[in-house]
Amino acid sequence: MINPRAYVSSLSVHANTVTKSRHEGSNLVQIVSRGNSYNNFLTIDVSEDVLDIKIYNEFGDQRKYNAQYAESGHLTIDKSSAVTALSSSGMLELLDVDAPILVYDFEEILPLGTRQVPGFRGSDSLIATEVDIRGKLCTDSMFNLGGFGAQYDAQLGNIALSKGKDGGRAGYFTAKSRMAMIGRYTSSAVRIQ
Repeated sequence: MINPRAYVSSLSVHANTVTKSRHEGSNLVQIVSRGNSYNNFLTIDVSEDVLDIKIYNEFGDQRKYNAQYAESGHLTIDKSSAVTALSSSGMLELLDVDAPILVYDFEEILPLGTRQVPGFRGSDSLIATEVDIRGKLCTDSMFNLGGFGAQYDAQLGNIALSKGKDGGRAGYFTAKSRMAMIGRYTSSAVRIQ
């Protein structure tokens, strides 16, 4: 009898996430996979007491359908002893539901495309280097340091860094500034009025 249990979902979602039930005594793990247009996919190796799940992310020179993938995360659920052991990394890192999922520190603005945002393609390349956000061409980005990681890096334009209140930096926004987190079908944008 196979012992490990996991719930795998792959609907129209914008992020790969792994969460564990908070109910006492439960070892249920939920995996949500967003591999739209074959830009990433999961493999699941099953043995008597272990589920070994890996995620592979697309790479290559074409906008899509490169048919080249590299492992970009793993999750292992091991029930071979009395205590279930979970190990995870990369795009399948166990999400801490009590920690922030979106964190932008405004310490550094980087060129868009410095880090791949899964599923966010350029007009002619796998990794976007520019995006139009409400009528402004934006070519910069800021890494998301929260639990959702690169999947929700911010795309931005016309934002300057200035001295912050507590010794760090802050973003200086004007009416021409744009900041958004791009999803497959939607975008959420910060609007300054």
